[in-house]
Amino acid sequence: MVKPYCFLFFVLIFLLAGCTKGGISLVRVQNLRCEFITNPLGITALHPRLSWELASGANVQRQVAYQIMVSADSMRLVNGKADLWNSGKV
Repeated sequence: MVKPYCFLFFVLIFLLAGCTKGGISLVRVQNLRCEFITNPLGITALHPRLSWELASGANVQRQVAYQIMVSADSMRLVNGKADLWNSGKV
């Protein structure tokens, strides 16, 4: 069973091709879900399905990679550290 806190703090870091203008990303990540649930608690799936949506004002934006980081402490994620899980660049 996956511990409930594991999915309380997950951050998606998207590496997008051609979606910055002056160093500011034009893409927003929204509607984060785990097992099709927006705010999951107590997920029991051994390999939970994570999903999200991208929103952009431009028509030609596309996702080319992602990285999912999981931590028990949100401040670690702010500093780019994941103590529970890090998918690496996928």
